[in-house]
Amino acid sequence: MTSIKQQQLIHHTDYPGAEPAIVFVHGFTCDEADWAYQVKHFGVVGQRIITLDLPGHGKSMSCNTSTLTMKAMGSEVVTMLHHLRVKSTIVVGHSMGTIIATEIATQAPDMVIGVALIDGSRIAKGDPEEAVAKSNARFEQVGFTRCVTDIFEPMFLPGSDEKEKEHIIDRACAQPEYTSIKILSSAIRWCAADFEYKYSQLKVPVQVVQSTHRGEGNKRVPVTSDMHIEWHNELKTFGVDVEFDLVADCGHFAMLDKPEVVNTNIERLLERIEAATAQYSSASAQ
Repeated sequence: MTSIKQQQLIHHTDYPGAEPAIVFVHGFTCDEADWAYQVKHFGVVGQRIITLDLPGHGKSMSCNTSTLTMKAMGSEVVTMLHHLRVKSTIVVGHSMGTIIATEIATQAPDMVIGVALIDGSRIAKGDPEEAVAKSNARFEQVGFTRCVTDIFEPMFLPGSDEKEKEHIIDRACAQPEYTSIKILSSAIRWCAADFEYKYSQLKVPVQVVQSTHRGEGNKRVPVTSDMHIEWHNELKTFGVDVEFDLVADCGHFAMLDKPEVVNTNIERLLERIEAATAQYSSASAQ
């Protein structure tokens, strides 16, 4: 295992193994530590694993503010992957990381062969600047710490691990206010303005794990097996090659709450890619 931080690269940890590499992308105000269960699981089977801290997060906090957009974050990860000479990869993103995973896949289609989206959502529609203004007004009204806490509290179930919950919320509240609001504003703009175009460009197998959903009033609630989730239907409308797994009785951090479910879905994605490759090879040989 090598852990590298160079001035021109975001912080990352590269665990050697076989490709395709699995690149794990955390969510808003989070960091690479959220993938500990997946690193352990896939490390045992000899898969190459790369975790990272996105610009404005964790050990990549000191990056240039110009990198605090969804597109720029995706570009920073692609630059890192080229530096590491990654030939093929699947990208696993959680929450806001699902946006970055989609950016990585569309910016590096020669490298990315599959995408897993862990509890993503579409947080805005309509006029992007109106949506950003509404979000910013909430921060001004109740203050940064209260607003962030209100965002994160519904991500956990009543029986969630209290120490884990406290750590995740404290970590989010400790982020620099300017950085966090700038990043969240970019995520809102992306969902309102770029969602359709970016997802319609996904030409690789996609695996979606959904454990919570933004329901009435944009309030986050746990999913049920029969729940209608609009952005799932949008992916199908765009022609994305996608499978869905609705995970009941699980908080937003599915990779921590039910790591075996997330691991199984990543394995399923690898199987789908292998089957598609075999089918293509067989057809080419005829």
